[in-house]
Amino acid sequence: MNKKLHQIIYQLVILTFVSFFIHSSTAIAADQIIVNTAIDLLSSDKSCSLRESIILANAFESSSGTMRSLGGCSMIDDGNAADTQLYIILSAGETYSLTRKSLGEDASRYGDLDVSSSIVIKTTVEGEQTTIDAGSDTGLIDRVLHVQSGYNVKLQDLVVTGGYLSMQMSADGAGIFIDEGSQVELQNTSVSENSLVTVCNISCHVRGGGIYISTNSSLMMTQSVVSYNTMESEEGVADGAGLYAEEGSELNINL
Repeated sequence: MNKKLHQIIYQLVILTFVSFFIHSSTAIAADQIIVNTAIDLLSSDKSCSLRESIILANAFESSSGTMRSLGGCSMIDDGNAADTQLYIILSAGETYSLTRKSLGEDASRYGDLDVSSSIVIKTTVEGEQTTIDAGSDTGLIDRVLHVQSGYNVKLQDLVVTGGYLSMQMSADGAGIFIDEGSQVELQNTSVSENSLVTVCNISCHVRGGGIYISTNSSLMMTQSVVSYNTMESEEGVADGAGLYAEEGSELNINL
């Protein structure tokens, strides 16, 4: 074989091996955002609130992983290369009260927590529940959680409560609203004491006091409950005080 050609082939083999090794050894590990305050705030100090962690997770998703810090929140690599999931970690047994009243936006800065990223929200102690409370009729006057279109979200060991929608139009999902094309999983999670209240004409429709599942979306519940959610519609149609699943959605319940 020509000596020059032999050297070129050898160099290509070495480069291919090095490239494979680098690619294989730098798989993206699981990232965590550790929430260190129960106060509902947006700030530039060292505090990382639940709201800020959601905004960071959304920015991380939309920036293809380049946005890794916001305010007091930062991504922490847990070193597990086999797990590429993004986790938001809450203190077990804590209550996170949402207090930044709704301004009708979908960026999670005010009102409900708008999720536009695939995440797991869980607690520091498996099996010990943590509460996310929207304050009912004296709080946000908004739902608790809005999972926007096309994302996979898991809620583990949580209580989702205090969502309150009072409107003069149709309204859905005071606890959790699952938008089209999303998949949500609840594990050891309670969706309770959320309320939909509307005062509107006969064409008004309110659905899902606790949870609303849009078309082409799915909800899986494992050892989870939906309870004590309410709806009230003065003249319109009300369906599913606990949960409402649109035609074409999927609901799986594992006791």
